Amino acid sequence: MSKFSVRLGAFLTTAIWGLSHSASVYAEASLKDERPNKEGILFEQYRDWQAAAESFFTEDGELRTICSIHTGGDGDSSIQVSISNGDVLPPDGMPYVEYQEATARGYPTQLQQNQAVLWIIHIGGKGYSYGAEAYTGVDEEGIPYANVSVNGDELNVLRGFAKGRQVVLLDEYSGGDLYVASLKGFSAAYRKMSAWCGFSPNSVLK
Repeated sequence: MSKFSVRLGAFLTTAIWGLSHSASVYAEASLKDERPNKEGILFEQYRDWQAAAESFFTEDGELRTICSIHTGGDGDSSIQVSISNGDVLPPDGMPYVEYQEATARGYPTQLQQNQAVLWIIHIGGKGYSYGAEAYTGVDEEGIPYANVSVNGDELNVLRGFAKGRQVVLLDEYSGGDLYVASLKGFSAAYRKMSAWCGFSPNSVLK
Protein backbone atom coordinates (compact mmCIF):
# COMPACT_ATOMS: atom_id res chain seq x y z
CA MET A 1 0.00 0.00 0.00
CA SER A 2 1.33 3.44 -0.92
CA LYS A 3 2.01 6.19 1.62
CA PHE A 4 -0.73 8.20 -0.10
CA SER A 5 -3.27 5.40 0.49
CA VAL A 6 -2.30 5.14 4.13
CA ARG A 7 -2.64 8.91 4.61
CA LEU A 8 -5.98 8.92 2.74
CA GLY A 9 -7.30 6.08 4.89
CA ALA A 10 -6.24 7.84 8.07
CA PHE A 11 -7.86 11.08 6.86
CA LEU A 12 -11.16 9.37 6.02
CA THR A 13 -11.21 7.54 9.37
CA THR A 14 -10.61 10.83 11.21
CA ALA A 15 -13.22 12.62 9.13
CA ILE A 16 -15.86 9.93 9.68
CA TRP A 17 -15.16 9.86 13.42
CA GLY A 18 -15.39 13.65 13.51
CA LEU A 19 -18.73 13.63 11.70
CA SER A 20 -20.21 10.91 13.90
CA HIS A 21 -18.88 12.59 17.04
CA SER A 22 -20.29 15.95 15.96
CA ALA A 23 -23.64 14.37 15.16
CA SER A 24 -23.70 12.70 18.58
CA VAL A 25 -22.86 15.97 20.34
CA TYR A 26 -25.48 17.81 18.29
CA ALA A 27 -28.12 15.17 19.09
CA GLU A 28 -27.38 15.44 22.81
CA ALA A 29 -27.37 19.24 22.72
CA SER A 30 -30.68 19.33 20.82
CA LEU A 31 -32.53 17.23 23.41
CA LYS A 32 -35.40 19.07 25.01
CA ASP A 33 -34.96 20.25 28.59
CA GLU A 34 -38.39 20.76 30.14
CA ARG A 35 -37.46 20.27 33.79
CA PRO A 36 -40.07 21.89 36.07
CA ASN A 37 -38.91 24.89 38.10
CA LYS A 38 -41.78 24.91 40.61
CA GLU A 39 -44.02 22.51 42.53
CA GLY A 40 -46.89 20.95 40.64
CA ILE A 41 -48.16 18.01 38.59
CA LEU A 42 -47.93 17.61 34.83
CA PHE A 43 -49.77 15.14 32.57
CA GLU A 44 -49.54 14.26 28.89
CA GLN A 45 -51.32 11.48 26.96
CA TYR A 46 -49.57 9.65 24.13
CA ARG A 47 -51.94 7.15 22.55
CA ASP A 48 -51.97 4.18 24.98
CA TRP A 49 -49.42 5.63 27.43
CA GLN A 50 -49.66 8.54 29.86
CA ALA A 51 -46.72 10.61 31.10
CA ALA A 52 -46.76 12.36 34.47
CA ALA A 53 -44.38 14.45 36.55
CA GLU A 54 -44.81 15.51 40.18
CA SER A 55 -42.49 18.20 41.55
CA PHE A 56 -42.09 19.12 45.22
CA PHE A 57 -39.52 20.57 47.59
CA THR A 58 -37.64 18.20 49.86
CA GLU A 59 -36.79 18.96 53.49
CA ASP A 60 -33.40 20.17 52.24
CA GLY A 61 -35.08 22.72 49.99
CA GLU A 62 -34.28 20.91 46.75
CA LEU A 63 -36.87 20.69 44.00
CA ARG A 64 -37.44 17.01 43.38
CA THR A 65 -39.34 15.71 40.33
CA ILE A 66 -40.69 12.17 40.02
CA CYS A 67 -41.30 11.29 36.37
CA SER A 68 -43.36 8.31 35.27
CA ILE A 69 -45.20 6.82 32.32
CA HIS A 70 -47.86 4.14 32.51
CA THR A 71 -50.51 2.15 30.70
CA GLY A 72 -54.17 1.97 31.69
CA GLY A 73 -56.44 4.48 33.36
CA ASP A 74 -56.48 5.66 36.96
CA GLY A 75 -57.32 2.79 39.29
CA ASP A 76 -56.62 0.12 36.66
CA SER A 77 -53.85 -2.44 36.62
CA SER A 78 -50.92 -0.94 34.75
CA ILE A 79 -47.28 -1.07 33.77
CA GLN A 80 -45.32 1.77 35.39
CA VAL A 81 -41.95 3.16 34.35
CA SER A 82 -40.57 5.69 36.83
CA ILE A 83 -37.50 7.63 37.91
CA SER A 84 -36.71 10.83 39.81
CA ASN A 85 -34.17 13.57 39.13
CA GLY A 86 -32.53 12.54 42.40
CA ASP A 87 -31.75 9.04 41.11
CA VAL A 88 -28.82 7.92 39.00
CA LEU A 89 -30.11 8.86 35.56
CA PRO A 90 -29.67 7.11 32.19
CA PRO A 91 -27.43 5.94 30.73
CA ASP A 92 -25.70 5.15 34.06
CA GLY A 93 -28.94 4.12 35.77
CA MET A 94 -32.29 3.06 34.35
CA PRO A 95 -35.90 3.80 35.30
CA TYR A 96 -37.81 1.32 37.46
CA VAL A 97 -40.18 -0.92 35.46
CA GLU A 98 -43.06 -2.57 37.29
CA TYR A 99 -46.49 -4.09 36.76
CA GLN A 100 -48.97 -3.01 39.44
CA GLU A 101 -52.17 -4.97 39.89
CA ALA A 102 -55.29 -2.98 40.73
CA THR A 103 -56.42 -4.06 44.21
CA ALA A 104 -59.11 -3.23 46.74
CA ARG A 105 -59.45 -3.45 50.51
CA GLY A 106 -60.87 -6.78 51.66
CA TYR A 107 -60.25 -8.60 48.37
CA PRO A 108 -57.44 -11.05 47.59
CA THR A 109 -54.97 -10.25 44.83
CA GLN A 110 -54.84 -12.23 41.62
CA LEU A 111 -51.06 -12.50 41.85
CA GLN A 112 -49.58 -14.63 44.61
CA GLN A 113 -46.30 -14.18 46.48
CA ASN A 114 -43.33 -15.51 44.44
CA GLN A 115 -45.58 -16.43 41.51
CA ALA A 116 -43.42 -16.96 38.42
CA VAL A 117 -44.29 -14.46 35.71
CA LEU A 118 -42.93 -13.84 32.22
CA TRP A 119 -42.74 -10.43 30.57
CA ILE A 120 -43.22 -11.15 26.85
CA ILE A 121 -42.61 -8.33 24.37
CA HIS A 122 -43.89 -8.84 20.82
CA ILE A 123 -41.61 -7.26 18.21
CA GLY A 124 -42.57 -8.02 14.65
CA GLY A 125 -43.37 -11.71 14.53
CA LYS A 126 -41.20 -12.64 17.52
CA GLY A 127 -41.69 -12.68 21.28
CA TYR A 128 -38.90 -11.86 23.73
CA SER A 129 -39.37 -13.06 27.31
CA TYR A 130 -37.93 -12.00 30.68
CA GLY A 131 -38.56 -13.93 33.87
CA ALA A 132 -39.69 -12.36 37.15
CA GLU A 133 -41.54 -13.11 40.38
CA ALA A 134 -44.55 -11.40 41.93
CA TYR A 135 -44.40 -9.86 45.37
CA THR A 136 -47.44 -9.10 47.46
CA GLY A 137 -48.31 -7.51 50.76
CA VAL A 138 -50.54 -5.02 52.58
CA ASP A 139 -49.77 -1.31 52.83
CA GLU A 140 -50.12 0.95 55.89
CA GLU A 141 -53.77 1.66 55.04
CA GLY A 142 -54.66 -2.02 54.93
CA ILE A 143 -54.94 -2.19 51.15
CA PRO A 144 -53.29 -5.21 49.50
CA TYR A 145 -50.78 -4.78 46.69
CA ALA A 146 -49.35 -7.14 44.10
CA ASN A 147 -46.49 -6.13 41.80
CA VAL A 148 -44.05 -7.64 39.33
CA SER A 149 -40.84 -5.71 38.71
CA VAL A 150 -38.14 -6.09 36.08
CA ASN A 151 -34.96 -6.84 37.99
CA GLY A 152 -31.73 -6.17 36.12
CA ASP A 153 -33.26 -6.28 32.60
CA GLU A 154 -34.62 -2.73 32.56
CA LEU A 155 -32.58 -1.53 29.58
CA ASN A 156 -33.45 -4.53 27.40
CA VAL A 157 -37.12 -4.39 28.38
CA LEU A 158 -37.38 -0.66 27.71
CA ARG A 159 -35.68 -1.04 24.35
CA GLY A 160 -38.17 -3.79 23.59
CA PHE A 161 -41.04 -1.49 24.55
CA ALA A 162 -39.71 1.11 22.12
CA LYS A 163 -39.55 -1.35 19.22
CA GLY A 164 -42.52 -3.57 20.07
CA ARG A 165 -46.26 -3.49 19.50
CA GLN A 166 -47.50 -5.32 22.62
CA VAL A 167 -46.35 -6.56 26.03
CA VAL A 168 -47.95 -9.48 27.85
CA LEU A 169 -47.50 -10.65 31.42
CA LEU A 170 -47.90 -14.40 31.45
CA ASP A 171 -48.31 -16.84 34.32
CA GLU A 172 -45.35 -19.15 33.75
CA TYR A 173 -47.09 -22.17 35.30
CA SER A 174 -50.49 -22.09 33.57
CA GLY A 175 -49.53 -20.10 30.49
CA GLY A 176 -52.49 -17.77 31.04
CA ASP A 177 -52.38 -14.05 30.34
CA LEU A 178 -52.24 -11.86 33.45
CA TYR A 179 -52.10 -8.52 31.64
CA VAL A 180 -51.88 -7.30 28.05
CA ALA A 181 -50.86 -3.76 27.04
CA SER A 182 -50.32 -1.90 23.80
CA LEU A 183 -46.95 -0.24 23.26
CA LYS A 184 -48.36 2.47 20.99
CA GLY A 185 -47.20 5.83 22.32
CA PHE A 186 -44.47 4.41 24.56
CA SER A 187 -41.59 6.13 22.77
CA ALA A 188 -43.24 9.56 22.80
CA ALA A 189 -44.16 9.18 26.48
CA TYR A 190 -40.62 8.07 27.37
CA ARG A 191 -39.18 11.05 25.52
CA LYS A 192 -41.43 13.39 27.52
CA MET A 193 -40.42 11.73 30.79
CA SER A 194 -36.75 12.23 29.91
CA ALA A 195 -37.36 15.92 29.16
CA TRP A 196 -39.11 16.45 32.49
CA CYS A 197 -36.41 14.68 34.53
CA GLY A 198 -33.44 15.97 32.53
CA PHE A 199 -31.82 12.92 30.93
CA SER A 200 -31.22 11.67 27.40
CA PRO A 201 -33.67 9.04 26.06
CA ASN A 202 -31.11 7.82 23.52
CA SER A 203 -29.97 4.71 25.45
CA VAL A 204 -33.52 3.35 25.03
CA LEU A 205 -34.82 4.97 21.84
CA LYS A 206 -31.71 4.92 19.63
